[in-house]
Amino acid sequence: MSLQLCCSSLIYSEKNPEDSGHNLWWDDLLIIVVLLFEYGLSTTILWATVAFHFGRNVEGATESQVIGFLKSLMTVQMTYHCAQAAVKSSLLMPY
Repeated sequence: MSLQLCCSSLIYSEKNPEDSGHNLWWDDLLIIVVLLFEYGLSTTILWATVAFHFGRNVEGATESQVIGFLKSLMTVQMTYHCAQAAVKSSLLMPY
């Protein structure tokens, strides 16, 4: 996603060499929103891995660890679907 943002900035600067600033349009701004969603997704996964000891046997998990896992799973799913909707919207914006 950040590669798409860099490529669109490079293409714009080649088309308009006299313009020193990069103008971002709706599709580029939606990619920035997607990056924020993805940072939240990654942060949640990393935090939950450390906090709830992911990667261990389920037989040794306490009830609070299982509840924490389910809460983090719900958060990750909501964040993922929001990010996917924004990606698809950013692909449709130029049209």
